[in-house]
Amino acid sequence: MENITVLQLLGVHPAADHSSQAQLDNWKKQITQIAEIFNRSPKRSRTALRYADFIRDLKGLNGDHAGDQKKLAELVKNLKEELALQTLGLLEMTASQCLSLLMNEHRKKVVLAGGMKAWDEFSDGEKAMHNDEMIKDLTHART
Repeated sequence: MENITVLQLLGVHPAADHSSQAQLDNWKKQITQIAEIFNRSPKRSRTALRYADFIRDLKGLNGDHAGDQKKLAELVKNLKEELALQTLGLLEMTASQCLSLLMNEHRKKVVLAGGMKAWDEFSDGEKAMHNDEMIKDLTHART
């Protein structure tokens, strides 16, 4: 089967003000509205479009180098991390339970990568990609 890249855009919508938080709130509102419309649509697939899934799968933002855009990117990153932790149930875990789970998964990830020596040879980008996959796998396993 052929791999097809799909680009999905939310569109351009004015914000009440240019603060990063207002822009993030507008994003949340737009995503929620799109999910509600899609989930009522006769074209809907068997699975619903969920806000948390959309945020989890979000790969990037368009913006300029203005301070508000940099802050918005940071807010979205924090939102993704918070939703990942909620989905994993880590917010309800004790620190030691969370650490134990993540250490166990990290060990598995290193073994799959070919061992510690192979892991250490990975670039930071490759390590980040494997870490993201580990979190994604944990997220799907717990939902």
